[in-house]
Amino acid sequence: MFVMQHYRISWEEALHLVQNRRYCISPNGGFLTQIKEYEAIYKANVAMASFPRSHQTVSRRKRGDDDEDDDDDREDDRKRPLIEAVDPHGQQDPNAMET
Repeated sequence: MFVMQHYRISWEEALHLVQNRRYCISPNGGFLTQIKEYEAIYKANVAMASFPRSHQTVSRRKRGDDDEDDDDDREDDRKRPLIEAVDPHGQQDPNAMET
């Protein structure tokens, strides 16, 4: 795995390179499976590193940029009760919720 990454070669090329230097090595099937899986991960990391990171710019509107009229309207909306508990004639509305 080190040889693959250091020389930027495939698992087969790395295996042949190492075997040409050390004739006595004979990796077992489990190791060969792992190195094949690692090659896919390694190549994906190299591909991702070759692309420049794009900075996505998201424009956000700050509260300070809002118009003052909009702020006043919002405050007025919050101050208004949803249901008048007393009708204009001074009668209590029996369907109104108590606060």
